[in-house]
Amino acid sequence: MMKLKLQIVLLAGTWAAIALYQAIGTFFFTDEFYCHRAYECARLRVQPRQAPFRPFFTWDRMSSGDLGHLAGVPALKKYRHQKFSTDEYGFRNPPGVLDKPCDVVLVGDSFAVGSQASDGEIFADLVRDQAGLNIYNYSPFHIGTFRRDERFLENRPRQIILMYAERNLNPRVLHYPEKFNLFRPKKFTRDEVLPAPRPRPSLKSLSHSRLLAYHAEGLYKGFLHLVGLYEFPPAILCYNPQAEMFFFWEGGDNHVNPEYAIPPMEAAADAIVKYRDEFKRRGSDLLVLIPPDKETVYHELIPPMKDLNVNILLDRFYDRMEEAHIAHVRLHTVLEKYHAAHPDDLLFYPDDTHLTPLAQQIIFDAVKDKLPCHAKPK
Repeated sequence: MMKLKLQIVLLAGTWAAIALYQAIGTFFFTDEFYCHRAYECARLRVQPRQAPFRPFFTWDRMSSGDLGHLAGVPALKKYRHQKFSTDEYGFRNPPGVLDKPCDVVLVGDSFAVGSQASDGEIFADLVRDQAGLNIYNYSPFHIGTFRRDERFLENRPRQIILMYAERNLNPRVLHYPEKFNLFRPKKFTRDEVLPAPRPRPSLKSLSHSRLLAYHAEGLYKGFLHLVGLYEFPPAILCYNPQAEMFFFWEGGDNHVNPEYAIPPMEAAADAIVKYRDEFKRRGSDLLVLIPPDKETVYHELIPPMKDLNVNILLDRFYDRMEEAHIAHVRLHTVLEKYHAAHPDDLLFYPDDTHLTPLAQQIIFDAVKDKLPCHAKPK
């Protein structure tokens, strides 16, 4: 009975300390405190649709993965240092890239942005540093937005690289809008950039639940996981404890139900053909690079996918690219071969859906001969 009373007192004291911490901390912590990686933090307080990220944003600290954050179990998160910076327009480039003509523009999603990887490690930086080309990373803005961007109607790149994750091969992400309104992102000066979100010390902030939820969730889920009672949220397809890897439902479900994934994927391919034709009329070549999902490369670690033909979706897509004579590289084959030869090397972060610097380098090496000029010797 004495032990039970002590446990109750300790538990009550812990919750009281968290509540006090919340009441005090809400006066000092900004929204940035809750960011688990640069990608989210850079998107806070962005000017409406003017840019994907905050201009002149800099992140140089620890980061954890999207799936690890989604699981909410502190012991399963993998922390790593990340450097992430943006240019005067709010895109992930060094400032001043557009001061001279672009050889290449990279358009895509968070895979093209290089979420989780540091500056200098992402595909765009490898093209810039190792191929000596002036490349602009336009991601994660949509290719339809790039199509009507006045900056690139005036200064047409020699090549446009389309890089979307496998799970984004669908019309919801890749479509060809007939409407064409010109667009020009605002060029900011450092003095014009919005300051970091500031706290609001008011009576309302005292009841703000973020701090309480932020720490209580870790305590609660961590305890349930420790005693074997925790169930991962439906968005996580699988957690492999031996490899300490999370897998994303959205990437795995396409392979479990390919009959539902193939029609929208083919519709996305049709949209890409239209973009190729338009860019060709403008004098720009199109190169299509679709990195496979983590679930495709590491399918052997996922029980419901272990014996499936996980290449069926991308093989069908690239067959369509060949029929349309669109330049491409079958990246799923490239990464699959590397994984078979080097099974201990990480191509995706264990607690995240995105590519590691090693995978970025492998992709660059596989496509460098298709760039406007060959890569310089290392």
